[in-house]
Amino acid sequence: MQKNNEEEKMICFNQRMADMSDCATIDTSASSMWEFAGEDASGPGNDQMKCALTGLPTKALFFDRLYRAIERMHRKKDYQYSVLFINLDRFRIINESLGHAVGNEMLRAAAMRLAEGVRKIDTVTWFGRDEFIVLLDNIDNSKNVLRVVERIQSNLSLPFLIRGHEIFVSASIGIVYSSFEYETPHQMVRDAETAMYRAKAEKRISYRVFDSKMHEQAVKRLNMESDLRKAIEQKEFVLHYQPIVDLRTHDVVGLEALIRWNHPRRGVVQPMEFIPIAEDTGLIVPIGTWVLQEACYQIAEYMKEFISDGPFILGLNVSVIQLLQGDLVSETERIIKETGIDPKCLKLEITESVMMDNADSMVPLFNNLRKTGIHLVMDDFGTGYSSLSYLQQFPFDTLKIDRSFVDKLGPDNDKNTKIIQTIISLAMHLGMNVIAEGIENEVQIERLRELNCPYGQGFYFSKPLELEPVKQFHKENNKRLKFL
Repeated sequence: MQKNNEEEKMICFNQRMADMSDCATIDTSASSMWEFAGEDASGPGNDQMKCALTGLPTKALFFDRLYRAIERMHRKKDYQYSVLFINLDRFRIINESLGHAVGNEMLRAAAMRLAEGVRKIDTVTWFGRDEFIVLLDNIDNSKNVLRVVERIQSNLSLPFLIRGHEIFVSASIGIVYSSFEYETPHQMVRDAETAMYRAKAEKRISYRVFDSKMHEQAVKRLNMESDLRKAIEQKEFVLHYQPIVDLRTHDVVGLEALIRWNHPRRGVVQPMEFIPIAEDTGLIVPIGTWVLQEACYQIAEYMKEFISDGPFILGLNVSVIQLLQGDLVSETERIIKETGIDPKCLKLEITESVMMDNADSMVPLFNNLRKTGIHLVMDDFGTGYSSLSYLQQFPFDTLKIDRSFVDKLGPDNDKNTKIIQTIISLAMHLGMNVIAEGIENEVQIERLRELNCPYGQGFYFSKPLELEPVKQFHKENNKRLKFL
């Protein structure tokens, strides 16, 4: 539990706490007419205590019950309880790609499974968006809480059949155990949410128990979000470029644009630190538009200075949020027109995982992008589950072999080498280009050459550089950029 004066830093959280408009609300004094433990909100006005969307108890009733649990603990020394904060992973993508009607049915189905995973004395409520909160009342020990968590995870792991769509979701869960230090429900739910975000960030861990260090990190995250908003307004971002190289000749055949953040106090901030926050908040849409526009302006000028006989490749990473929430097709058309860049230069890099949850909605979007004249790259190829079907469905013309495969390349003819060989052979038969990323040594280059991999990039050739050093590199090496 954290000090009250820190709550002012949790503005977004408190605003959500105050918003009771998601479901029907009740007079909490009326709910107190029924004893909390062992009851299920039966009695007069029962419908007013249920969420109109999910059928679960309302947030107002939940917080009334949690407040009573906090009070009861101060009266009974042997009384314990726990709060779970549950986030449905990738629900936002499902909602955006399949529509809000499917999303609402998904929430109702998930609510039912959550309710089935707890006891009658426990309380589950929908907190809003893709989040639920659970109050586990009168627990014996932490092992019982973890059993409930495992049961919830198991229930949610089964496929949901919604309007003909088979949907798979998982959940990130934050856990808070009762403590005499907690005085308000808001404090406890806040800490459970903080633990949930930690579980979500670690990806391989489906749940985390709150500890005090997490709050410090949550405050840092909120500060980072605030700084990101200022960075967009004050234009604190800068682009670096990593050369894409012909492995046979070592000629530079293109550049991949990579964003960096020149923070006024922290210095250069790497994408892995701020991109996840930008995606969670939707800020990735304006940031992504800036990257596309700025890179096209810079490379259009670069080509005038260095290119005389045709275009070269400009690689740009695209977030799933940009694809689902932004208007990427019209923005791309506008930027091509404004900058005068040849659309054949542009290769939008899209990770394989994007297609896993959005196959149906992505096909027309990708086809419309291709109509603008640009090219599409499947990034991190081989790390997903249905790569071959994606190659059949989507209009990609380049595969990027994930660095996790390249990193394991050695002098021996091992299983990893055979996987890369298969990817290259497949691409060649489909008339696609291949780029290996993450090249760091000569052994990897030699193995890739032996496997007939045409192109690569990595620190062995060059780390990402700002445009002026790239120009200097070009002048010193006197190499003309070629069309890939």
